[in-house]
Amino acid sequence: MTKQTLMIGQTLWFEGDAMQIGAEAARYHRRGALLIDGGKVVARGDAETLQKSYPQADVRDCGNGLILPGFVDAHMHYPQTRMIASWGKRLIDWLSTYTFPEEMTLADPAEARARADLTLDLALAHGTTTQVSYCTIHPCSVDAFFESAETRGMRVLQAKPAWIAMPPMACATPRKPPTTKAKNCWRSGMEKVGRNTSSRRAFPRPRHRNNWPRWVPCGQSIRNA
Repeated sequence: MTKQTLMIGQTLWFEGDAMQIGAEAARYHRRGALLIDGGKVVARGDAETLQKSYPQADVRDCGNGLILPGFVDAHMHYPQTRMIASWGKRLIDWLSTYTFPEEMTLADPAEARARADLTLDLALAHGTTTQVSYCTIHPCSVDAFFESAETRGMRVLQAKPAWIAMPPMACATPRKPPTTKAKNCWRSGMEKVGRNTSSRRAFPRPRHRNNWPRWVPCGQSIRNA
């Protein structure tokens, strides 16, 4: 039998489509609970009732906190975590002053891992458990983000950087051959995922590569890589 955990706090869920049914679909408990077994919610309801039904479960009392599923951040740039809210006159000034220099630092594997750790710790502190992030052209930036997520049991997806206009060569996708560095970047990260993911319980499903080129102009050969 797997270990069971009873999370107690305010709970809210919906029976049916709330957009169609309205407020009647809501089920709210000021003192509710969720029973977690094997990483899945197997029971929900009034806290007192569930405590009596599952006395063997470990109790995690969240007080007056509202129990929610992990949030999903569908677009972010983990290499830019340290420069969030930096001031700039125009977009190109902001890119040249902050973005490009920051991304070039991720050529260093230690810096890439430190940035990934910082980003994911901040995300977890605010309830985000799934992230879709751009990396940089550097293979170690892919490895660092996946490995950092692995240690935290998070689901992450990474998008391929594919910009060839404006940035310094140290953080731009090469034109000739146009896809070599990008392909090597993903091969490094994804081969590691294929070898290691299936045996690690903290991350039961593979992490993913996404082919979403950045908005900065890039050629068709880059987008097709």
